[in-house]
Amino acid sequence: MLDEQKVDISGAESQRQAEDTGSDEAGRQGRTSKRLRRYCPACFAQEAWGRAVNQGPDVIVCADGNRQLRRFRGGVETTPFYAPEIFISSEVVDAVGEDMARLRVSRPANHTAARLSAEALERCKKSFKVADEDAALVNEKLFDPTGVVVLLCRHDIPLLACDITTPGEQQKYVVAMLLQLLKELPKAATVGLLYDIGCQLDHSCRLYGYLGAALPRIIMGCSVLHAYGHEWACQVAYNPRRREGFGLSDGEGSERVWSRTRREIPILRRADKYRRMMALDRKFRHCGETMKENLGRWFNQKFKLLALHRHRSDRLIQDSGMSVAELAEQHQLQVEQPHSELMKKGEQLFTELHIEQAFPEFRGVSSRFLHFLMLARQEKLNIRERIIGHMWELARLQRARGGGREPLGTKLRDQILRGYGPRWNTTQAAIRRYNGYIDELEKHFNPAWNIPLPLKLNPDRLESPTEDHHLLDDVWWPAVQPPPAWVTNEDVRHGVTGWLLKARCNEEQHRLEREADNVVRWWMEERQALHQAIARCSSTSLPAGQPCS
Repeated sequence: MLDEQKVDISGAESQRQAEDTGSDEAGRQGRTSKRLRRYCPACFAQEAWGRAVNQGPDVIVCADGNRQLRRFRGGVETTPFYAPEIFISSEVVDAVGEDMARLRVSRPANHTAARLSAEALERCKKSFKVADEDAALVNEKLFDPTGVVVLLCRHDIPLLACDITTPGEQQKYVVAMLLQLLKELPKAATVGLLYDIGCQLDHSCRLYGYLGAALPRIIMGCSVLHAYGHEWACQVAYNPRRREGFGLSDGEGSERVWSRTRREIPILRRADKYRRMMALDRKFRHCGETMKENLGRWFNQKFKLLALHRHRSDRLIQDSGMSVAELAEQHQLQVEQPHSELMKKGEQLFTELHIEQAFPEFRGVSSRFLHFLMLARQEKLNIRERIIGHMWELARLQRARGGGREPLGTKLRDQILRGYGPRWNTTQAAIRRYNGYIDELEKHFNPAWNIPLPLKLNPDRLESPTEDHHLLDDVWWPAVQPPPAWVTNEDVRHGVTGWLLKARCNEEQHRLEREADNVVRWWMEERQALHQAIARCSSTSLPAGQPCS
């Protein structure tokens, strides 16, 4: 297990910060550190800790990196003059990375603990550049640091941050911040983490035991905004709308923080190392203070959104024509039949010469039908890859406009838009080919084969597919037994989504009520402390000019 005591905030020699972030739980009487309670009372002012992760962890946080907040090498460096509250020092992060490297070498990988197959993880890794730790996303010869990773609570309040000092965004940054967060929480506290590549991080932690005994207290998921880049098996296991405990948290609060820091990007590009850290630290703290002041408005918006989601979930369940119990059973079937197993069997179709021997369920099926079935499968994989690529292009434009990326400029923007049109036309041609294969399958189809026909794709509904879109489904189902209703009926699939959404709404309702109680409790404690301080100052005669302690 990594040593949690190694992780500390830079400048911890300061007595005030040592008290704020102290790891002595006895001194804190089983509560969070003063720093966390001051940053977000809605999350950290609670008194009861240790809820089961699958029933809703005590706190939910999200992590994200920003490569635009990098700094040119070769600038003038002054001596350290500022002790940041939020930033973790690079030395501490590097020490965590060394411990992780030792664990990978000394500890045998526990493959039985993995939630996903290697094939599904590899496909997710190809969709996200950040998942490749060795990828050179930024030229480290020109920049140091090469970016910033931030950890926020679900109210978009920055809690911790650290500089990226490697060309790729390695897992050590998020692990180091998680260890620091655990250090400032009670030992029984449970944490939910949302991260763009949460599936990869959770897989590594389970494989090598990065978090040691603390791993059962942490549940991980993938941020909602980039869910389209993940495989279906990953969606079932890590999408926060499908995994218990996350409520309606989306894990995208970092985008709002990056939007507020976009003006600092050109200013800090050539700034002194310590001035840059001071500016970012104070900017993050200012963002947190702004969000804390607006918590009342945030709660009001969330309760309105909750009502809309409840209405939508009820409509989806009603349109499915199935009861809640039947939809729960269909969801269990989704979980029990991982998409990776279907992909593996589909790959074997291209390598096995004797299909009937390899797949007894295809005995008696016409060769013409199997021919178009395999063509449809290959075309659908091609379309899925293209759709993900289109969404990454649009996300690049949107994040640049919102501040998550630096402004693209008219020339580069026009290049993206000019290329997007021809590429989308090619995708539409592939969709037409795929739908043509479905037409051929319908001509040669025999219901006695017990094989569900794949659904056609509508180009108008593919610009922003949901996580339950049949684009993520494979084109065939093993016919040992009749396929489940969620495979053949789109209304049932949407009904399962509605059932899951209703469960997340119930979780969100309980969390919002608990967080509102936390804010009220914190406010009463602050008010009482203020009255006690006034009373002490009033009852004590102090020399002129001496402050009341």
